[in-house]
Amino acid sequence: MKIFIKGCFQPLPYELVKHLINQDIEVFGQDHYEEDDEKFERFAKIGRHASFHLYDSKEPLRADCYYDFTIDNLLCEFYKLEDQIIKVHDSDYNRKQNGEQLIDEKIIFLASLKDYSQFPDHIKLNGEGECSIHLIK
Repeated sequence: MKIFIKGCFQPLPYELVKHLINQDIEVFGQDHYEEDDEKFERFAKIGRHASFHLYDSKEPLRADCYYDFTIDNLLCEFYKLEDQIIKVHDSDYNRKQNGEQLIDEKIIFLASLKDYSQFPDHIKLNGEGECSIHLIK
């Protein structure tokens, strides 16, 4: 199992990351830290763990951004010889305008940490308001 956690150095997601990597579950975190803030202290405690991988999100999210996780970046595995894809879009409007279809049937679990993280309110996950944690088989 691989888990993607956005805002992984916020207090509650950080505790979850620690718990998961101590159980040798592979965690992909996305966040940004400066060397003089408390996020750096959290990174220093878990950053070298073999089960933790960090994507440093220094740039703020743009209104038209989306995430596409496929086998190429190791966040997904093959299922019936096809890539599993999860796309996170900012709004239904952009998706309809671009004529894109979201593939969500491969998501096996979603949990929201919106109340505890800095994930922007305008970002939508597969047309829903859930965000932050994606467990991918």
